[in-house]
Amino acid sequence: RLFGDVNSGLAMATLYLLLPCTAIDVGKVNHVLPAALIVWAFVSYRNPLVAGSLMGLACGTLLFPVFLLPLWAVFYGKQGAGRFVLALSIVGAVLLSSLLLTSADSHSFTKQIIGSIDWSSLKLNSETIGVWSNYDAVYRIPVIIAFFVMLTTLTFLPKEKNLEHLLGHSTAIIVATQLWYPQQ
Repeated sequence: RLFGDVNSGLAMATLYLLLPCTAIDVGKVNHVLPAALIVWAFVSYRNPLVAGSLMGLACGTLLFPVFLLPLWAVFYGKQGAGRFVLALSIVGAVLLSSLLLTSADSHSFTKQIIGSIDWSSLKLNSETIGVWSNYDAVYRIPVIIAFFVMLTTLTFLPKEKNLEHLLGHSTAIIVATQLWYPQQ
């Protein structure tokens, strides 16, 4: 629908689902679900509330969609960014409320939020699996810095963004996240 051609649209959606973030563990739903939610956010990009809701759900499943949020907010401009952030906030509140309702007390609520994240995967050590296990952890620091420079540059340049910019920049950010992310 976005490209005016069914074959091009299906090809783009398939490519997005084949990004490295989904190719690591295709059998795990938390690797495929964020990519699918991002694809549907692109489909509904004209409605910032729907796209924000889908991006919020994607952020609730895995880490990498969080890095897309500044790009999407800048893409929508002043008016659309407000609705986009509102939808993100509502989804975040609903996700936190569901954790609150399933918690026995405040300690278990905190443990569900903080304990559900594998913080050890973000450590800069050489005990990781994958390409970074062959190198000293300090070599990852320039890659992380380059990632954040690229993230900032893609978020603010060009000043006027269209769907093609959003699509290409989002893909570049997702692939670049995989370069420094320590898990596999």
